[in-house]
Amino acid sequence: MLNKAFNESLSNKLIASTNPGKVLKYSAKLDSSLATGVYYIQAWDADDVPAGATVVTNTNSVFAPVEVAHTNGTATILDVDLTGPEGEAGLYFKDGFVLALSTTEFSYTAGTNHMAAVALWEAH
Repeated sequence: MLNKAFNESLSNKLIASTNPGKVLKYSAKLDSSLATGVYYIQAWDADDVPAGATVVTNTNSVFAPVEVAHTNGTATILDVDLTGPEGEAGLYFKDGFVLALSTTEFSYTAGTNHMAAVALWEAH
């Protein structure tokens, strides 16, 4: 069964699932009021964001951080589709699926509450 999770307000994270599953698609929008800079969308295999400075690894992340260059005054949108042509793909997670806005690439440094996100996933 396909599940959808989304932020109800701007945040620095989206807890999409706290159970095992497979992520199929996600989208993150950085609000136009966010300061100009380079930010990273991290995908944690966890039930919440990790402690600050936690290093991204193959065991605690669903995939590598995605770099997003943002300019103040405009919204920046990142859409990622992990399905194949027949919808058979996706990436598995074992503990949960959390998207996080970070100011550093390979360690978690919480960004400010300027992200709206949505994730589509299947339970397993």
